Amino acid sequence: MMHRVGDKVFITRGSHMNETGTVVAVDSWCGSLTVDVDDWPGTYEINPETCINIIDKLNSILDHLPTWSE
Repeated sequence: MMHRVGDKVFITRGSHMNETGTVVAVDSWCGSLTVDVDDWPGTYEINPETCINIIDKLNSILDHLPTWSE
């Protein structure tokens, strides 16, 4: 799946597993994503294969689920 700047994503693996964020850049050469992870400082390079796009309805459901930080 192709990700674009502005896409809201759910991270399924890695150090930010089960977190959501917004894609702020896509590396045109290798496809890696720079993601502003919700409630984390800064931006992070994330493998696009570990992210799924979130639709607005799913996002409202995820807002009520606990994360590792809670």
